[in-house]
Amino acid sequence: MGQTGAGDYRHVYFSPHLDDVVLSCAGRIARQTGAGHRVLVVTIFAGAARPAAAPSGRSQAWAPFRDVAARRGEDRRALAALGADHRWLDYPDAIQRHRRYASLAAITRPRARGEAPLQARVAASMAQVSRQHPAATLYFPLGIGNHVDHQLVSAVGLERRRIESGQPCGMLFYEDTPYVCIPHLLAQRFEQVGIRAPAPPPARSALARARAAQAALLAAPQLGRHLRAAGAARFLLFALLAARFARARAGARRRAWLAMTPELIDTGAVFAAKVNAIGCYQSQVRALFGDLEALPGVLRSCSPGAAQGALQERYWRPSGIITGRS
Repeated sequence: MGQTGAGDYRHVYFSPHLDDVVLSCAGRIARQTGAGHRVLVVTIFAGAARPAAAPSGRSQAWAPFRDVAARRGEDRRALAALGADHRWLDYPDAIQRHRRYASLAAITRPRARGEAPLQARVAASMAQVSRQHPAATLYFPLGIGNHVDHQLVSAVGLERRRIESGQPCGMLFYEDTPYVCIPHLLAQRFEQVGIRAPAPPPARSALARARAAQAALLAAPQLGRHLRAAGAARFLLFALLAARFARARAGARRRAWLAMTPELIDTGAVFAAKVNAIGCYQSQVRALFGDLEALPGVLRSCSPGAAQGALQERYWRPSGIITGRS
């Protein structure tokens, strides 16, 4: 377990990987540390590589994500730039756990039942951290984009909130960047796990949602290049997206819902610090955004207030359990 700092923290963020919290929450963290608050980022899947489980050569799209030592160095520099502390847990991420996660379709499928013991261990580790800092506000990913590791960490937070639904809420859920930038994935995630939020987006067919999401994925710097080179892969991607949008909407009719309210954080004054921190993840910036020059523009376009020219991050605060959608 890697760690800097000790003692009490006012804010504890749980990050699936060595970049997710900074990509998603750097603006809020910069504001918090600037106000003198102590912030701890706990990365769950920061374990060293396991060569025996390395994905096959056909999945070179994952190459930037495999060098754990380099990624830890990037994470240390990014969090130091924000004035936050880090703690690394030693669980290996999906592409190191098993070859079955060697494709985009596989790594975004529903969580495998065989990983229930892993989720239980992760939940126990996260609970231990929260007990060490009982006064801290806890931040969990929503799991947008369905990466299995994000799903798992999100599930721990959602289950905790459902169990503690009658108690004061000391937790928030953040929108996973860059997945939230892909059209309709936020609404899909709400439908998948049963989150009711105000002002839902206008209903669109699964096919229309799939077309918009596919276009965004094909435009992604590295992933899009691999998908375009694979020829038939783009058609399979469309079919996969359409099926998942349809499944999420159908399943939403059968769920009890967890109500959440949005909380918008203005990041205009700390936007340069946010860009600087994210830029520390050089391997990830190239894979996700293309280059450092493109990064500010992508972040602006992903802002919830982009249409009004506002630089913001959005968080979701659980407010109660609802039986049924209405």
